[in-house]
Amino acid sequence: MKKNPRPVKLIVWLLSLPLLAVCLFSLIIFFTLLRWISGTECRNLIEGKVSDALHAASSLEALHWGWFALSSRAFHAKGEAALRTLEATEVRAHLNPRSIFRGQWLVEEISLGKLSLRLRSSPVASEPLSKKAKPSTLPKWIPSLVIVEALRSRNADFFLELSPGREIALLGTTLVVHPKGGEMDLEASKGSLKSPFLPTLDLKSLRATITGSGIAIPEGRFALPRGGSLRIEGKFPSDQTSSRLSGSWENVPFGSLLTALQGKVVGSHEGNATALWENGRCTSVVGSLIARSVMLVEVPSLVQFARLTGSDVFRRLPVDSFSMQFDHRNGVTHWRNVVIESKGRMKVTGDAIIDTNKAISGKFRIGLSPATLELVPVIARGIFKADPDGFSWVLVGISGSIENPTEDLTQRLFSLVVGRALESLGKGVLDLMPFAPSGSTNGLPVMPAVPAVATNAVKAMGQDAGGAINTLGGFLK
Repeated sequence: MKKNPRPVKLIVWLLSLPLLAVCLFSLIIFFTLLRWISGTECRNLIEGKVSDALHAASSLEALHWGWFALSSRAFHAKGEAALRTLEATEVRAHLNPRSIFRGQWLVEEISLGKLSLRLRSSPVASEPLSKKAKPSTLPKWIPSLVIVEALRSRNADFFLELSPGREIALLGTTLVVHPKGGEMDLEASKGSLKSPFLPTLDLKSLRATITGSGIAIPEGRFALPRGGSLRIEGKFPSDQTSSRLSGSWENVPFGSLLTALQGKVVGSHEGNATALWENGRCTSVVGSLIARSVMLVEVPSLVQFARLTGSDVFRRLPVDSFSMQFDHRNGVTHWRNVVIESKGRMKVTGDAIIDTNKAISGKFRIGLSPATLELVPVIARGIFKADPDGFSWVLVGISGSIENPTEDLTQRLFSLVVGRALESLGKGVLDLMPFAPSGSTNGLPVMPAVPAVATNAVKAMGQDAGGAINTLGGFLK
């Protein structure tokens, strides 16, 4: 007996109805969401959320739906707090569809073709400029919470304005941003850093945090084109408190940071410095510098010393230690605790000040070792005073300008040389008086000519004195 298939088909059809209803409901939801996502309401929602996060007014061009991804040709933001402008092209957001059932829109990643981010260290205001959201026409069961996990760009430019016309620029870097509530964590690598203070640096890595209260840089690592490394950290608040940027460097060639010493000082140095800003103006820079095992090459004053002493070692003088501290405030620079030493040869210590008019003043002590002092002409040794530390010292005052410095050692040497020369010449004349002939001319005794030996001695003494003046007097120039 054949079974009637109708009840079975009826049961299958009845069981399929819920599934068809779910599919139809899902399609309705999908097309509703698709229409909403492609419309202005979704774009306004995204703009509002981003504006609140960035404390800036933002605008997004028309959205296009892909396979669980949204894209837009460009995004713009402008603010009055830490963020000044943000420009992005080829914006693409990758969505996690399962997050909808958790009551949120989870954006796993936003990728950008080109990003330009401009920040200010002294904002004019700190109030967010987000748009006022209009009442939503979307059903309440559709989530409105948007969470962005990461933002990435392989070609980003980052600008930090210090004051009008002065900025730090990080160009062509790879940037990753992690939004966290009201703040953003930034990680950058590669690219180059340009600033008014340093030569162009190659970026290794940089971490920063941006909030409504300012910018914090916990660590930045850079490499200099000619060798050496630099680490920085800083804080740039949004309020009127001072901004700070600190850095330390090591194994940096002198010519990289101190271009005036290019070719004259061969070797590398290390140091640290901290700069402070108030209302966009740098108020102070304080730091120190240390170098070991460097070479002074063909320095004019040392070349003169080499000619005077007959020792060519001063043409390429090894310097075992070099250190100083500097303090720049309100246009005035103080150089303190300057120490330059070539072991077994000489040592220089002292302090100097450069004022706002680039006028220089200071006191330096020049010390010569016993071996070096023996090479100096006898007539110039008298101004050096022996010290228990083994050096013979002379105090030198410097003045004038940076372009044309002067010192007071030359006049002292000149007076010493002239005094010694007149003393020696007078003594020679008095010694020759008993041998004068009894004849006279016009009632005056006839003096014999000065012997050639005496003339050559005075001439030699003058030449040695001139060498001493040129060397010691011009040492600091």
